[in-house]
Amino acid sequence: MAIADYKFDDIVLPPPPLYVIGETMDYLTVKIPQYHKTQYAALLDFMSAVQQGFLINSDQVISLDADKITNNTQFTQNLYVGAESKITIDGNNNVLKVDDNQGTPVTRVYLGKLSSATNDYGLKVIDASGAVKFQTGATTYIEGGIIKANTVDTSQIAADAITADEIAANAVTAAAINVSNLSSVSADIGACTAGTLTGGTIQTAASGARVNMTTDGINGYNSSGTQTIDIANDGTFRFGPSGGNNIYWNNSALSVTGAIVTTGNITEGQITGRATVSPNTILLNNSSGTIAGSAADVTVTAGETSVGNITLECVGRDILIVFNPELAWADLHGIPTANNWTLGYATFRVRRDSASGTIIATSTHVAGGRAFPTGGGTYNSGGSMMAFDAGSNVNGSLASPADQTYHVTVQIDAFTVGGVTLSPGNKQKVTCTGLGVACELRA
Repeated sequence: MAIADYKFDDIVLPPPPLYVIGETMDYLTVKIPQYHKTQYAALLDFMSAVQQGFLINSDQVISLDADKITNNTQFTQNLYVGAESKITIDGNNNVLKVDDNQGTPVTRVYLGKLSSATNDYGLKVIDASGAVKFQTGATTYIEGGIIKANTVDTSQIAADAITADEIAANAVTAAAINVSNLSSVSADIGACTAGTLTGGTIQTAASGARVNMTTDGINGYNSSGTQTIDIANDGTFRFGPSGGNNIYWNNSALSVTGAIVTTGNITEGQITGRATVSPNTILLNNSSGTIAGSAADVTVTAGETSVGNITLECVGRDILIVFNPELAWADLHGIPTANNWTLGYATFRVRRDSASGTIIATSTHVAGGRAFPTGGGTYNSGGSMMAFDAGSNVNGSLASPADQTYHVTVQIDAFTVGGVTLSPGNKQKVTCTGLGVACELRA
């Protein structure tokens, strides 16, 4: 007999047959055998229902209490909890899931195994759009909006745990920074606006072409690393390399090594050094010279005498000296005769540093022969000379200007007066006047 697909509610057990007095044979031969047949069929239906009942569903379980579940019972399929079955116990994947009630439900909570990784267990919380807001396990994530203000302090942040990758662009502002020492910070901060910036060294680069500022001053370097700018905190400065052409100020003088190109904006007299001398010296008279000759032909001589010196501040450049002396030749013997005449010879020299220093120029002066007026008199004769002193011999430098002195000297080689009839004691006199100029050529 085939087993019908019965449920427990479909099974009806037959009641025993009713015995009627006087109908014993009918009871034993008809009713009892019929009862046995219906009871047998009911037992088969019961067995079918039991076999079908191994799978329990909501129609089969009316009330399930904890004491009806045997210890260590294992569920191998999903178990749904709740009126809308939004809570799922997934025994095969070891995870409990909670869905929301949107039109297209989103699983909002995972508790248990979060991925295929062997030990990735934890808790994951997701918002209505599917974005993870919190997660523990192999991947740990906390969305900032769900952290209560002032609940995270330094004790919960490991050293070096927060790097640039964890900080969003423009997330840290000046209002969020308050430190007394940033010595360990290494960063490209881009454009910076600040009030007072105090530090050790500020530089545009660590090497090569750069400018830096230290407590000593401001320094600039070219691409090869040579220092070309040196502005010290004592006021001195240098523009250009120390071993080449440069401009240098030492707090008292400005020195330029190299050419100066100007378009007429340099004040007159500020570049070329210049000094003058105006001699007014008696070179000889009858007592200062040596008299030789007869009473009719008297010659007087006098040794080399400095008639003046020129001192100018120099920077080691070439010096040009121009001397225009004027000698006054006088015959003062007082003899009234028309036969008197005179002839004068003098040597001019320019010497460096002193009256006996190195000769840098020599010139001979001839007064020429002429007659004195009757009774004696004076006549003047002029002359000129030029000297050039190379810069290698000149004192001073651009960095340290120094004084340079030149002496102009005159030596009377001969002053002869003819037609003198008296003794050689008659007076002869020579006086030097004129003008000397020295210039340093700094072009």
